[in-house]
Amino acid sequence: MILKKILTTSLTVLPLAFSGIVSPVHAFNQVDLERVLNGNDCMGCDLSGAEFRGVNLSGANFQGTNFTETNFFGVNLSSSNFLGTDLIGANFFGVNLTDSNFFGVNLSNANFVGTDLIGANFFGVNLTDSNFAGVNLSNANFLGVDLIRADFLGVNLTETDFIGVNLSNANFLGVDLIKADLIGVNLTETDFIGVNLSQANLTGVNLAGVDFIGVNLSQAKLTGVNLDGSKFVGVNLTDTLLNGENLLEKFASVPEPSFLVSLSFLGIAAVGTHIKKKLDSCQKN
Repeated sequence: MILKKILTTSLTVLPLAFSGIVSPVHAFNQVDLERVLNGNDCMGCDLSGAEFRGVNLSGANFQGTNFTETNFFGVNLSSSNFLGTDLIGANFFGVNLTDSNFFGVNLSNANFVGTDLIGANFFGVNLTDSNFAGVNLSNANFLGVDLIRADFLGVNLTETDFIGVNLSNANFLGVDLIKADLIGVNLTETDFIGVNLSQANLTGVNLAGVDFIGVNLSQAKLTGVNLDGSKFVGVNLTDTLLNGENLLEKFASVPEPSFLVSLSFLGIAAVGTHIKKKLDSCQKN
């Protein structure tokens, strides 16, 4: 009852532009909450389990703050600093996180559905089991990030940097990865069905067991890749480079049996003439 009175009073005094609804799951610090709602930086604060709705916190400094299972609904957090912050299980539904800094943060199990993450910095972040469905991540930096089992369903990842990232078992269904940098990435058993990888750089990537069904690989670079057990069905390989050579031109004059043997040697699964016909169709287009 006392907590209810304190919250009612604090929210009444605050400007209408701010609002804070609190969850009783974690013992967040009420003083810290009021500091944030009043537009002040809050480094090293305890805001675990707190709930923010429609608040403008752009440019805020939250370095070292505890945001475990904190809820952010429709909040503006653009250009905010989350360096060294604990955001395990945090919910960023419909939040603006453009150009925010998450360097070294633990974001495992975080929910970013409907969030704007253009230009966000995720260097060295733990994003295991995070949900990015429908998010705009164009030009985001994921250098050295752990994205095991991450969900990128329908995400815009144009020109995103994934150098050295672990993306094993991640979901890229229907994702736009045009010009994405995937150098040295672990993509073992990753789902690329219907993905646009045109002009993407896949140098040194582990693609073992990956299904490239209906994928656009036009002008993509496949230098030094591991394709053991991979499947190429209905793929666009126009001007695709395999170890520096045009893949379609390389096999254009090869008789079908030899062609299939060559594909098998590369680790690409082929059944009958299905793949050959698909590649011929791509070449004509």
